[in-house]
Amino acid sequence: MRIGVGLPAAVPGTDMTTLGQWAADSERAGFDAVGVIDRLLYDNLEPLTALAAASSTSTSVTTTGMPSSPWSAPTR
Repeated sequence: MRIGVGLPAAVPGTDMTTLGQWAADSERAGFDAVGVIDRLLYDNLEPLTALAAASSTSTSVTTTGMPSSPWSAPTR
């Protein structure tokens, strides 16, 4: 069984540094994957960029997520 953890990309105030730290901590804790979701009506980090930040700090976890929608609200 492979177990993953969701990164807090849709939590207000989260930045890319936090996502990278979560990914690195998840890898050290033995998780197999990290992922993000995209919420269309709320401010959140762009999913593909968030996964890139997570990938830069880990070597063995798989990144997964829902692609960004062209109808999503702009991120800040």
